[in-house]
Amino acid sequence: TEQSIELLEKLLIHPDVQPSVAFYLISIYINGRRYDEIARLIEFSEIRFSMIPEAKAAIDLIKQKLEGLPLTV
Repeated sequence: TEQSIELLEKLLIHPDVQPSVAFYLISIYINGRRYDEIARLIEFSEIRFSMIPEAKAAIDLIKQKLEGLPLTV
């Protein structure tokens, strides 16, 4: 899992990064209860993928499903 995290985190800085990279990382961080990382990725995704309607909808859905968790977004 840690190797996957490292690889996906490196992919986030690529100029052509796809929203799925952030979503995979969010999934990994949810399973690991790493809420601070989830909040960071949600914020990153809202900024980076704001022009992609499908990504924005997915981010909103993720935020809705995570309501009640100790996130600081």
